[in-house]
Amino acid sequence: MPDNPAITLLLLAGGLGSRFGGTKQLATVGPRGSAILDYSIREAAAVGVTRVVVVGRTDLDEDIQRHLVAQHGEDLNLVMVHQDTFGPARARPWGTGHAVVSARTALDGPVVVLNADDHYGPTGIARIVKSLSGAESAV
Repeated sequence: MPDNPAITLLLLAGGLGSRFGGTKQLATVGPRGSAILDYSIREAAAVGVTRVVVVGRTDLDEDIQRHLVAQHGEDLNLVMVHQDTFGPARARPWGTGHAVVSARTALDGPVVVLNADDHYGPTGIARIVKSLSGAESAV
């Protein structure tokens, strides 16, 4: 499939992980320290997505960037957005809608929105990208 530089992968990684008991976004689930979000990035790249926007928290910014550079290299086209600095201050994030809206200035064009701690698989991401490219319906 050709590159789709206009399609951005938006990863929502601002959750507190309170039920999980820690930083679920970066929890190792695979070889060489891979987290679930790494699989999403690789699977999106395999279908031509070349830009990644991660919505996170200010306190996780350095950890997320360090992890992503270690997993994907310095050339990853990455933009970090802080959900906790968008809108009125609060102790807990407002959730998915707030995360997406907080990234709006970093987005231009079609977007694949995924939770950083859920695995959708290569087929799911490919279907979304095809749909955004006008090739077929994602449903």
